[in-house]
Amino acid sequence: MSVSVTRGKLERLRKKMHEEALKKGISHKDVLRMSQLLDKKLNELHKLDSLQ
Repeated sequence: MSVSVTRGKLERLRKKMHEEALKKGISHKDVLRMSQLLDKKLNELHKLDSLQ
């Protein structure tokens, strides 16, 4: 997967997490799960960037 595709997916996930946080609150379990997933994906992107 290319870095640009990954960045697009990350941005969509970040926007969805932000929308959910506005609706449910920042400490809602769904928002926290999305945040953890986003962190994981950001770490993966960082690894891809460091390999290039």
